[in-house]
Amino acid sequence: MKNVLISCTNTHWIHKHVVHKLLLLMQDGRYKVNIIMPSHKIYENNLHHIVNEFMDGPYDFWLEINSDNPPMNNPLDLIQLDRDIIGLPTP
Repeated sequence: MKNVLISCTNTHWIHKHVVHKLLLLMQDGRYKVNIIMPSHKIYENNLHHIVNEFMDGPYDFWLEINSDNPPMNNPLDLIQLDRDIIGLPTP
């Protein structure tokens, strides 16, 4: 089973629709999902902490979700494409 790290960078606030989507993603039985919600300052430092956790952990994939904009569909479906990087702009 593939391990997926899902991070939701934030400034101590996450929109309720994002939380709902994170809870649904945790229930995806195809993958072992670990969700983190780091809030280190500054944003680039926050990403650095996430990269370190990803590299030091047992993860196969990393998914970053913004704290104020939930994905419209299940982004875990895209793991099957086996791409190095996938960007998903949302309105």
